[in-house]
Amino acid sequence: MSQEDCDKLCQTRFNSPQAVGQLYDVHNGLGSCDECTICTGEGGKYTDPITQRRRCCDEKNQVFLTGPEGSKLGKCCDASLAYLADASAQHGDCCPATNHIYLWDTKSQSGSCCPVGTAYFDGQKCQLKSDPAPGPDTINCKPHGVCASSSKTTGLKQGHCYRLKDTQNRTLSIRRGALDYILQTEYEDLYHFKVCASTTDCAASDKEVAVGDPFFLQDEFGQWNVDGAGWIDKRCSDHLYFTRDANSAGAFQAAPWCFNGKCGMCLKSGVEACRGLEVICPATSPGIGRYVNANYCLPLFVEELPCMSEVFGGEGFKTES
Repeated sequence: MSQEDCDKLCQTRFNSPQAVGQLYDVHNGLGSCDECTICTGEGGKYTDPITQRRRCCDEKNQVFLTGPEGSKLGKCCDASLAYLADASAQHGDCCPATNHIYLWDTKSQSGSCCPVGTAYFDGQKCQLKSDPAPGPDTINCKPHGVCASSSKTTGLKQGHCYRLKDTQNRTLSIRRGALDYILQTEYEDLYHFKVCASTTDCAASDKEVAVGDPFFLQDEFGQWNVDGAGWIDKRCSDHLYFTRDANSAGAFQAAPWCFNGKCGMCLKSGVEACRGLEVICPATSPGIGRYVNANYCLPLFVEELPCMSEVFGGEGFKTES
């Protein structure tokens, strides 16, 4: 007797198409049919891979789909779906039948159906595969603030705010009582810049700025005695200056960098006439200038902070355009 024959026998006995029976002692096509029951569900009939009991799926359009061979995984799914599983984690779910995989996140103890090409599921989102690891100059970097995900990206994200520190732990910030920028320790726990695609587009994004792509640094603080944020200007000179005039803002570019095993970025000018960027003098708190020589860039460690334009509801935050 087959399982199908057993179910038919029970359906006749109870006069119900939803009846199922438990098949025992199957050997050489023989077996005993017993324990007929009527399913509460209206879907396809199946044998539970764990309890070995006969069941029915809840919905009419559902069928029971099994997991990898040898596993005890499976689930009632819509007939148009597939059951995909992470065999190593012994978890799975009903997923689109094509171009998808199932990934399990051990930390959050949750899983998800993800598009083919996904590297991992982080407990909330399917994270796409990144580019190959950076070259020898960055491959040994250990986490220190913000690190680029590949040699083709900077680690910076539009609409996010960052504190920029040099290799001597000095913060790039405005000189108190003046308009030029220097590397100093006075504002080391606070001063930061917002990364913007343009002076009119600072919308937040999770996509990293690519190497070579121009971006603007919006100064979230500005002068200590004048209210309002601004920009780093575009003039080619021995100093970077603060400006509230968006038309005078200067672009920057960046690439991933490594210093003493810590990852960061090398910041350079994005202004066509002076594409280099470097310290101008060996002072305790030196200034920064834009250079004609594009080979110069400024190594910096990058630490993400909450944007001041969002803290306290953005009170007092404004720029001129």
